Amino acid sequence: MKKHQIAQRYIEGVVKGYTHSLILQGERGIGKTEVVFNTLNKLGLEEDVHYRYIANYITPKGLVQLLGEVNELEPPKLLIMDDIDKCLENAQLVGILKSSLWDANGRRRITWITSRERINFDFTGKIILIVNKLNKSNSFVKALADRGYYYELKLTAKEKIALMEERVKLPYKGLTFQQRLKVFNFIVSNGLHSENLSLRILEKGYNLFKISPNTYQFLLKQSLD
Repeated sequence: MKKHQIAQRYIEGVVKGYTHSLILQGERGIGKTEVVFNTLNKLGLEEDVHYRYIANYITPKGLVQLLGEVNELEPPKLLIMDDIDKCLENAQLVGILKSSLWDANGRRRITWITSRERINFDFTGKIILIVNKLNKSNSFVKALADRGYYYELKLTAKEKIALMEERVKLPYKGLTFQQRLKVFNFIVSNGLHSENLSLRILEKGYNLFKISPNTYQFLLKQSLD
């Protein structure tokens, strides 16, 4: 089974209610977010109907409010938090996530109390966290990972190339198949051993080709070096 298919099975497990959460970890540009959305689309789920999506940053108070909004969605009531590595350095935010995923007497109780307000509710949804790195030496973060599925998506250079080869078959902004194949072959010849090789480099190559068909190789090689 291919690694993206394994990730898909974990995502399906969350949607079907086998667990409350999934942490999907992996380096940038290997299709983590893409496999999540492809799986949700395949299952017929719609944003703001069945799931909510946020990326990069949210405050602890914002997370409490968002969890309340997710409760109002149609099943599976899914929250997707993408590229939130920095957020996981916030102990208060991680604590809220832990509360949302850990059953205490059958309830996942969310509490937010300040001098001005008091918020209490039971979270009934599910969460998928997409991260580049996970500091499992942090006891709070480790506890978070232990509360559901955890999968580290790792791709070798050859696996990245194989995925790109499949994508070359797909249309892209008016480029012919031969043009897309030309960009792909250049990446294979010059990027197989590059530390900067990622799935995103193919789209970047396409765009450089559209900008400058005669000099895109020079520009693309700079990205691979």
